[in-house]
Amino acid sequence: MKILQSANVLVISHGYRLASGGPAQDLRDFLKNKVSRLDYIDHPFPHADYKQTHFFFYNHGILKTIGRSIPYVGPEIFRYIQQFIVIFLFLLFSFRKYDICFALDNHSLIAVSFFRKISRIRKLVYYSIDYIPMRFTNRIINNLYHLADRIACHISDTNWVVAKHMIQARKNNGVNLEKTSPFREVPMGFHRSEIVLQPINKIDRFHLVYMGTILEKQGLQLIIEALPEIVKELPKIHLTIIGTGNYENTLKTLVKKLKVKSRVTFKGFIADKNEMYTILTTAAIGLAPYKPDPESFSYYADPSKIKIYLGCGLPVITTHVTKFSKIIENTKAGIIIDYDIYDFCKAVTKLISSSKLYKFHRNNAVNLSANYVTEEILKKAIEQA
Repeated sequence: MKILQSANVLVISHGYRLASGGPAQDLRDFLKNKVSRLDYIDHPFPHADYKQTHFFFYNHGILKTIGRSIPYVGPEIFRYIQQFIVIFLFLLFSFRKYDICFALDNHSLIAVSFFRKISRIRKLVYYSIDYIPMRFTNRIINNLYHLADRIACHISDTNWVVAKHMIQARKNNGVNLEKTSPFREVPMGFHRSEIVLQPINKIDRFHLVYMGTILEKQGLQLIIEALPEIVKELPKIHLTIIGTGNYENTLKTLVKKLKVKSRVTFKGFIADKNEMYTILTTAAIGLAPYKPDPESFSYYADPSKIKIYLGCGLPVITTHVTKFSKIIENTKAGIIIDYDIYDFCKAVTKLISSSKLYKFHRNNAVNLSANYVTEEILKKAIEQA
């Protein structure tokens, strides 16, 4: 559909940190200067660093007001129920009308679907950025979650997914695709305008970098365990870790135990994008060593960090976990490894030791990144919605 300058748009999402980026924030930032009014609603995940739903109201791209719900309390399932009620009551009493609503979670889409029936919302887009058959360990809650997902897929006007295999995963999980609304792949991307690629002589060829949430499933422990071996071949090697997470202290203990503290820098969360991109564009290799786990989100998601690595000119070392690893492998934009210390050491040494090979992979990374510019992806998806 064509988004008019007079349009009113609603975007609903979840987050862990208000200042962080992601698909919902990308969508918000892409649209807010193109429409008359954009309302952005941000719910907290249970382990977020904020406990209230935040309402951001933009007029012609300018943030006018911010609203907040009362803080959420109680078990996780009750917090989602509270968020459902908050969204419904907001639309009920605000009397706002929207040309299109993008909901990035199923219970929010269901909450607003009533307002499409009474013509307060013209079009609904269900935008799912992850999908996993065993989302919750509690079977009853997990079944309720997937019931909500099925309902959302049926009552939306269109379903956006960040990767095609999320459609097949739903089919394998019992979703009848013939009865749902149509699906469209809208992959994760990066913002080309924010990144200034550096000439190769400005790159520290011994600098490895990881950016993202620090969780056990992300596999950072493999990198740290490999460092003592890599140092034997590449004495100048060092690693920067950008981000925070519940596995951070475990990794810091491992760094201390292996006596590689001088080789590893924990930068924490970096709010300043210029600072983050300066680190990334002057590093040599972007790392995404996902730990194999059939229940991991990474199997079914689209890795945003890898798109950013590519956009920054970084060849990528990643495991076979994500479907995107096949694209990296086929385009020679990096090296795909088994989740194995020897395999990781071999890949790092191979890329760093050969200037010719490194340039080859770097050029391929930059060329591949041209397919994943966020603005182009969203423009095309919205036109076809």
